[in-house]
Amino acid sequence: MKIKELFAQATECMGSEVVVQGWIRNHRKQKNMGFIEVYDGSCFKSLQLVYTAESDADGSVKSLHNGSCIRAIGMVKQGFQKELIELDVKRVERLGDCPEDYPMQPKRHTAMLFVAARVSSLAKLPQGRVEGARRAKAMVAKMDELGFGNCTNTGACQAECPKGISIAHIARLNREFLCAKLED
Repeated sequence: MKIKELFAQATECMGSEVVVQGWIRNHRKQKNMGFIEVYDGSCFKSLQLVYTAESDADGSVKSLHNGSCIRAIGMVKQGFQKELIELDVKRVERLGDCPEDYPMQPKRHTAMLFVAARVSSLAKLPQGRVEGARRAKAMVAKMDELGFGNCTNTGACQAECPKGISIAHIARLNREFLCAKLED
């Protein structure tokens, strides 16, 4: 079942067993349980999978990396906080692996929004204009050095941003950065 369909039919699917496939966007491992965010491309949302030490007796689920392709079978249940639903995992199959050192980190593309929001807020202040060009160049250079991605024109980073930062700040960052480059 696609994640988009699962969210659309959340009340009907509650308590039933479903199969979802997708890529691991984030994997938070704890001692007795773990949380996996699975993304299948059908919508911007990710589905949270919850597994326990009992459901992962052999440790195969805990060994999964970000970017790995999986098929999960589990029971749909009410989410804990803001998640509408989550999947209580019974079994997870690894369909494709992703090396642990592959540069696929969770929400790295939203970093541009945070940098852009900071540059934008400082550019609005009178005392921030003095070093605005140098700041924009330095912050973009550091972001590139650390391997953070850029936001696309589709606005996917805005949809994924946990703080709901608007991509309008990226326009201001780009303007500041281009002006700084033209001054060189």
